[in-house]
Order: sequence, then C-alpha cells, then structure tokens
Amino acid sequence: MEKSPKKFCIPKDTDDSFEESVVPRYFKSVQIIGETGNKDNISSLETNPSPNPDAPVTENKQPSVNEKASLRNNAADRKPPITRFQSEFENLKESKFYDKSAESCSSGGSRSVSALIVNPRQRGNPLLKNIRNVPWEFSEVEPDYVMGKSACALFLSLRYHNLFPNYIHDRLKALGKSYSLRVLLVQVDVAEPNPPLKDLSVISILADCTLMVAWSAEEAGMYLETYKTFENKSADLIKEKQDSDHYSQLIDCLTTIRSINKTDATVLLSNFKTLKGIVLASVEDLTQCPGMGPLKAKRLYDALRKPLKNTAK
Repeated sequence: MEKSPKKFCIPKDTDDSFEESVVPRYFKSVQIIGETGNKDNISSLETNPSPNPDAPVTENKQPSVNEKASLRNNAADRKPPITRFQSEFENLKESKFYDKSAESCSSGGSRSVSALIVNPRQRGNPLLKNIRNVPWEFSEVEPDYVMGKSACALFLSLRYHNLFPNYIHDRLKALGKSYSLRVLLVQVDVAEPNPPLKDLSVISILADCTLMVAWSAEEAGMYLETYKTFENKSADLIKEKQDSDHYSQLIDCLTTIRSINKTDATVLLSNFKTLKGIVLASVEDLTQCPGMGPLKAKRLYDALRKPLKNTAK
C-alpha cells in the first residue's frame, strides 16, 4: 500500500525568486523636510537610491536647541484646516443677523432658569430633601436660595440664631438691595420661640424683608417650592375679586362701616331697597331690622352723617 503524500509539501515547480520591484532599496540620509514639503527633494529621494546597499549609512544630524524651539513654535502657531462650514459662516458675526446678546448671556454660565439656585453653604440642610416638585442646583450666590430673578431667601434656624445672634445681621448687610423680594425663612426648632421671633420681626421690618416662619423642614421646603412655582404667575390668584354690578359694590361700601358685615348689609338693602332709604332712616327704623341692635344702628347712623372730608380745627 502506497503512502499518502506529506501534508503542507512545497511543489517542486514553485518559483522562489523575488521580483525586482519588491527588492528593498536603501536611501541616503537627507535633511529634514519642512512642513510645506519640497517635491524636488522627495522625488530625489525616490530616484536616487544608495548605489551600494552594504555602504554604511551616515547618522542624521541632530537639530540644535534653537531649531527645536523654532519647530515647537511653528507647531503651536499652526492653525487647523478651515472646513467648509467655517468658510461659509466666518463672517456671520459681522452681519446684521447676528445676536450679540445671546453670546453675552451664554458666557455668564450654564445656570438653569427653571431650577432653584442653592448656595453651597446649605449643603446638608434637611430642607433640601423636601424639595421634590422643582429642580434645584448648587451655585455660588450671595443669598441661600434664589427663587427667581428678583426673589431670594435667607434660611435661619432659631437654635443657630440663639448661638450666633450677629449672623443674620452680617448676611443681610452683605445681601443689600440686590433683590426686590427678600424672604427671611425661619425654622422654629427651640422650645421658646417667642423672644427670638420678636427680635427677628423687628430686624425684618428694618431690613425690608418678608418674615416666613416654618415649624419643620418639610414646611420650609414647601414655601421655597411655592415661591419657585409661582415665580412668573400674576397676583390675580390672591387678589380679592371685585364685582362689577352695583349691588355688590353697595354691599362692599356698607361693610366698610365698623360692625356692619355682609349679612347686615343684605338685610338693610332688602328692607330699605336703596342707599337713599338707609341714609334717611332713623335709629329706631334701623333697629327694626333683624340683627341690628341699638349700638350697631347708632354707629351706622353716625357714619352716614359724618363729613366726607375732615375739617381742620
């Protein structure tokens, strides 16, 4: 039985000679080509190989210190290649369509407009754990909390105020009049809050601040959330709604008199029909109305007969 040929055997007819084009060529050492490049030098390198491959190759000349410095300066001064986008819009800033105010606003920082700004000194305050409905972030600001462009707050606990009574004076002095609405948010955490609250009330009046008293960290966080949520809301929600009809306006006019409420004003109009009838009625006639006692009737009678303008004595 014949043996099978060996695996991976080389055929006898294989030509193991190398092509002339792949024979490595040796080059002479030349000078360093600059950044711009020189086609003549490059072509001379390609067309002038060393005639003797066994000849020793001369060592390259090391550049001096000044040459190294000049090369580093040239590399630093080298500008990146101009793209098509840059070439098309390089003159955009000089045109009338460029808004320079947007550039000035963006250079001021990446502070979010919708976030509650918190001073880093408030880090670790339990109040922050209860702010869940609005985003908040730390930033270097003078007040403790910034709820809007014109609203800020200073946080103070009564326990800390009892230990350092001059702290709030220094903070208010540093804050100044930077914000139109300045809130002094006080958290009650002592057994006897009345004496320090009385002092803080006087301080708030002198510093033109709004004193807000919270009895827990949850309540204090809720106040800050409310200020931030209604930052851009109008005051119509808390304003008293004025009725446009004459009957409602007459009711409001009568209730300005001391001890006359809306029920009394409604009863008077139902009995005397008009304001003229109420004015011409006597004290006895007013007393006949339900809910109108002698004292209340006398006050109404005197109020309707007082002069509209005080005369100088």
